Amino acid sequence: MSWSLRRRMFLGALFWTIGLFIVAGLVLMAVMTRHPDAPGVIHGAFSHLGGRISARG
Repeated sequence: MSWSLRRRMFLGALFWTIGLFIVAGLVLMAVMTRHPDAPGVIHGAFSHLGGRISARG
């Protein structure tokens, strides 16, 4: 069975995206396991943007 180029490109992009999310999740899990304060540091770095984003929305 021969699939069209469009279908192959769509499936390739879909699987690539799924793979990126899996790898990013594994990396973040490893970082948070070794550095328990990492979520607080990341959220603290972006907490000052909350007011600016909500004011523009």
